[in-house]
Amino acid sequence: MNSKNSNNSANAFGFKRILGVGCIVLGGVLAAFFWDLKVKWFQGGPIGLLLILLGAMDLWDDYRSSKGKKSKSIMDELREEIGSLDPKQAPIATLIPERSYLAATLSKCIAPGLRISFLLTPDRAAAALLANTLRTVAQMPVPLMAALVLRWLADGSADAIIAAITNEAAARQKLAAKALAGHDYAAHPRGHHVWLRLPTAWTRLEFASHVHRQGLAVVTSDAFTVDGVPEHAIRIALGAARTRADLASALDVLSVALKSPVAVSRIV
Repeated sequence: MNSKNSNNSANAFGFKRILGVGCIVLGGVLAAFFWDLKVKWFQGGPIGLLLILLGAMDLWDDYRSSKGKKSKSIMDELREEIGSLDPKQAPIATLIPERSYLAATLSKCIAPGLRISFLLTPDRAAAALLANTLRTVAQMPVPLMAALVLRWLADGSADAIIAAITNEAAARQKLAAKALAGHDYAAHPRGHHVWLRLPTAWTRLEFASHVHRQGLAVVTSDAFTVDGVPEHAIRIALGAARTRADLASALDVLSVALKSPVAVSRIV
């Protein structure tokens, strides 16, 4: 019985390998020789790139299976990642998955230029309906960008980029903690921003204008308030500075401004 199952698995993997190679070859021919071919909605070039992408995904699944790794879809892996999150950080999709949609965009965690997102739907029927709707609006994502994302996810580049960004954010938070010691602020140890509560002597607008004249741009809490009275605070973006040295200099300017009397800022 085990031998029969193994043979069936091997045949399935072999078919997936053949299918993947076939998609890549056919896609390459369409993209190279029939790019401008049009039949109703069909256009040779984009469809060719899409076939190459699908073929690459089949070959990757086959490769993983040949290495003894259980074949999983990207969405399966996303579900596992969500399930292993800290309960305080887990999205609402973990509480009511049957009625939740969860979008995970790579433009926020890897690079702004990656306009690719993964969307977790309640079930296959919802996924099919949403896919049809998105096809009507955007037709499809950019194939080359999608292929790049899949490559980075497969070879570990995405994890390395995220780790580097996280480490840099943590280092910048330490600089902020040192410069703002003694002041009332809130921040995540690996976050990109600091929420700084201002001394009562300053108004939010006066403080923002004061540091702006010294080359710093901060956002007052008014921009984040939907209803009610805004908190007396500003948001500081730690990622805007090109280097840690630039950030340290900017934080020093901010620290001095917090300790300065309001009258100083009004001197012409």
